[in-house]
Amino acid sequence: MLVVLAVVAPASADAASAPTSVTGGASLVTDTSAELAGTVNPNGVALGYFFQYGTTNSFGSESRPTDLPAGTSPVAVTADISGLTPDTTYFYRLHAVDEQGGEGDGAVATFITTGPVVAPIAITQAPVSVANRSAVLGASVNPEGQATAFTIEYGTTTSFGSITPVTELDNSSTPESVAGTASGLSPDTTYFYRVVAQNPTGTTMGAVMGFMTGPVAAPIVATGAATSVTSSGATLDGTVNPQALATNYVFEYGTTTSLGSTTTLGSAGSADDTAIPESATLSGLSANTTYLYRLVASNSLGTTTGAIMSFSTGTPGLPIVTSGGASAITNTTATLAGQVNPDGQATSFYGRTKCGQVIDDKMIEALAAEAERGYEPGQLAERRRGPGRPSLGEAAKTVESVRLDQDLRVETAQRAVTDGVTVSEVIRRALRQYLQGV
Repeated sequence: MLVVLAVVAPASADAASAPTSVTGGASLVTDTSAELAGTVNPNGVALGYFFQYGTTNSFGSESRPTDLPAGTSPVAVTADISGLTPDTTYFYRLHAVDEQGGEGDGAVATFITTGPVVAPIAITQAPVSVANRSAVLGASVNPEGQATAFTIEYGTTTSFGSITPVTELDNSSTPESVAGTASGLSPDTTYFYRVVAQNPTGTTMGAVMGFMTGPVAAPIVATGAATSVTSSGATLDGTVNPQALATNYVFEYGTTTSLGSTTTLGSAGSADDTAIPESATLSGLSANTTYLYRLVASNSLGTTTGAIMSFSTGTPGLPIVTSGGASAITNTTATLAGQVNPDGQATSFYGRTKCGQVIDDKMIEALAAEAERGYEPGQLAERRRGPGRPSLGEAAKTVESVRLDQDLRVETAQRAVTDGVTVSEVIRRALRQYLQGV
């Protein structure tokens, strides 16, 4: 009987010990370099490893080979590569070869290098504003991801000669709107300018642009309100824009449109395109009198007269009152404002309604209670109809327009203040007396 014996040879050591390679991620990626990572398990046999990389999956380049001793656990490995092309996709994998010839390749992975590090982008833009002796010049700067500073060169030729203060920007990668102020300019003159930006990579200059400063001119004035009015004095206020020339000012005032009196001459300086607050204090005025006033300013190119305004002095010893507005209005409350000049004596104050009723705590409480209770539709209609302004006569009412000259308007207003009534009531009383032959 023939017996056949089969002998099975053990698996080769090479097949059992081939290294295991796992490709990891890429980090610290710049425009020309990166760090590649992965793990290698020697599977008991000493080995060497390196990363293959290139711009295709055929690779073409390798990192420096590195040895690993025999072991049976995965070992984290890295390799730095450089000399890369900016803004380019790279393929790479981890490759290991052990002493017995066993090889292990990791999966193919990719990364993209960053864009090139470049100088900032600087674009000169139109002026933001131009005055007689100054200008705010605009520009746009893209720092391109690096700390960047800019300035704006300017001058009467393209050689410039002056710069705005250097300004630091962040390291963003998007355009930023910037501006610089050119000062000490000459009026009615052409200037050239450009933006200059610099980061660690380089300096960029924007295109040259130009502008013309404004001509010098007569001052600009604005008469303001009178304040601190008493029975014998007041403070007059206003603003003066000297228009870049030495400028003086006075307040003219008086009891008629001819005015007739002036304050002491004052200097408003020679600022450019700036409204300078000015004031003057009057004293020795007549009590219970309406005064007209205006601000007048002059420089070497002319004189400008402000609008005429007025104020009324009070009765000696009587407070001077100016009604203000209502604010913080709700369905049951409101804040009423105004100004009171006690004229040197202890003073109390209260308000009046349009019809002359005193607004006291009792009235306020009554109105608030009404609002809380609410109104029937019929009541609301009746309140809307209301008596309105007092009328003259019993027949159907009409409104007649009356033109008053300045002096008559002033006298009417003074009488209304004295009698504690409206101007309309003063006119009605005068008309009634005239018609009745009083």
